[in-house]
Amino acid sequence: MRIILHCGTHKTGTSSIQYILSSRRDELNQAGLSYPANEHRDYAGQNSHNWIAKAFTGVYDCAKEDVAEALRRHAGSPTVIVSSEDLSCSLLGFNLWSGLDRDDFRRRQKEYLQVVADTLGDWEVHPVLVFRRGDEFAQSLYQHLVRKDHFTGSFAKFIEYARPLFEYHEQAMAFENAFGRVDLLSYHDLADDICGKFLARVGLPGFEGGSPRRNRSPDARLTYWLAARNDPEVRGAQSRLERTIFVTTAGARSLFADRPGAGFWPDNTEGQAFHDRCAAGLDGLNFPKSALAEAGSAVLEAEDLTTVDRAFEIWRTARRKVGARRRPWWRFWRRSSDRNA
Repeated sequence: MRIILHCGTHKTGTSSIQYILSSRRDELNQAGLSYPANEHRDYAGQNSHNWIAKAFTGVYDCAKEDVAEALRRHAGSPTVIVSSEDLSCSLLGFNLWSGLDRDDFRRRQKEYLQVVADTLGDWEVHPVLVFRRGDEFAQSLYQHLVRKDHFTGSFAKFIEYARPLFEYHEQAMAFENAFGRVDLLSYHDLADDICGKFLARVGLPGFEGGSPRRNRSPDARLTYWLAARNDPEVRGAQSRLERTIFVTTAGARSLFADRPGAGFWPDNTEGQAFHDRCAAGLDGLNFPKSALAEAGSAVLEAEDLTTVDRAFEIWRTARRKVGARRRPWWRFWRRSSDRNA
């Protein structure tokens, strides 16, 4: 049995790939492929195999023996696809997103990947890593972790905290040392048909109909507001949850509709320099001009922060009063704006 081990990285279309593979298991089976369903009780509803990635850390209630047993049930399939972006950033002995700033990060990552390789040693393992332009990846990952409340702080602090994740060559070497091989792909070569092109690039039959994008990042200016308002000094867990929901709404996005595009990089030169450091040592991967090159600044002044605060309070009041589905919050926003005028 051959295992295609899709290891991420994050923000490279992994959710789209996992959704398509999960929803079209019957077609995969007809082609001699298997995309295992999640059997662990805490992760049964997920399209990804993140529980498998967690099982190798040694700190969750799932264990590497559970993984081996789950995969043995698919031994009749010539090829099994396992997909978890968490495989690219997990560490032995740590919860996800912890320990990224440790001096021994790379050693612990190598130990983690060796546990994965040893557990899957009975099968032929084909690991695949997908990389994205460094400046775009850093911004998108920062937005993701702020929205999930895994990180609170500025973009600059995040770049320093998660530094090992932006060392692409070292990431690739860690996988190659553990498995003896690793295939590297560029996200930008897959972007217009994520799942179909991914399958084709690893030598598997694809699907007709394309791959709809999932988990798009919110406006960067809303992420800036969220990071500022989710400061540890801010009280109220419920408000934190509501703020997270608010930034994904169409009404929140409309606040900056007249100023499209925003980024956290001070200028194009700094973003390009960061990407060059990320991709140093990688040859043959396509990284086009950054989509952030012409973006404005995501840093909000006090007046804009207040505007978002006011919109959030109106949305929260409407949501609590009549429910988000019964009455769009922006109706309350317009009426309030008219009264204030």
